[in-house]
Amino acid sequence: MKLHRIRVEGFKRFRDAFTITDLNPGINLFAAPNGKGKSTLAEAVRVAFLRRHKTASLGESQAPRAQPGATPTVQIDFGGQGK
Repeated sequence: MKLHRIRVEGFKRFRDAFTITDLNPGINLFAAPNGKGKSTLAEAVRVAFLRRHKTASLGESQAPRAQPGATPTVQIDFGGQGK
């Protein structure tokens, strides 16, 4: 599976929409100072693909602290085997 785009909004530290595009095949490296959202992006991918959750409880655990009741959004464009 290849990730092409990751977009998060209202998800932990990302109150506003944040998008990463142009991900390359293979390994992509995210480098930034502490507190800039690297772990949050990794958690967003885990939530999207691996974690079972109820939609109602997702907002409680993933919404930004300063924005209780927000609706966290994770959108991922991906493909695999030519699709």
